[in-house]
Amino acid sequence: EIRQKMPIFYYNIWDDLPDPLFNTNFYRSCDLLMAISKQTYGINKRILMEYGYKDWQVTYVPHGISTDRFSKIEKSNSKLMLFKSKFNLSDYKFILLYNNRNIRRKVPGDVIMAYKTFMDGLTEEQRKECVLLFHTKAVDEHGTDLAAVSNTMCPDYPVIFTNLIKLIFMKMTAICLIPLIILQHQLIDF
Repeated sequence: EIRQKMPIFYYNIWDDLPDPLFNTNFYRSCDLLMAISKQTYGINKRILMEYGYKDWQVTYVPHGISTDRFSKIEKSNSKLMLFKSKFNLSDYKFILLYNNRNIRRKVPGDVIMAYKTFMDGLTEEQRKECVLLFHTKAVDEHGTDLAAVSNTMCPDYPVIFTNLIKLIFMKMTAICLIPLIILQHQLIDF
């Protein structure tokens, strides 16, 4: 058995209740469970409590933000100004950012539908101040044709795709300085 030669660590996520008791043996086969969310951490602790697991064997290790890719920059940063200029982002006060891969499980089509619903509820003046910014491929073999979806569902609302142009000249950090709402990978998250 491999555990005789090296410990098994499992960086896991399970965010749905009730606790997945059917995973108990999988969890018990690990020497260390590293939970990606507080919900997962609670589930791991509850399931393994009766088996004598020590505190260090179940831990919370959130996925975080890389300080190499995201850091604070000044509003006058030339790369930020170039980025905002390239995509006319200065025209908007409210920017929704989708920063994920265009794949089915990230539900980008649902984001467009939610954006449409959001925009439909605004006044004409408010709509002029909002944009959906997709930092992803508009078309991906593992996803969908987001340009076609947005043109069909939101023909009158602005949707910008930044990944059509390589952003070699800047880090993603510049995007994060712009006032925006970051959309999580599942609609349930926001």
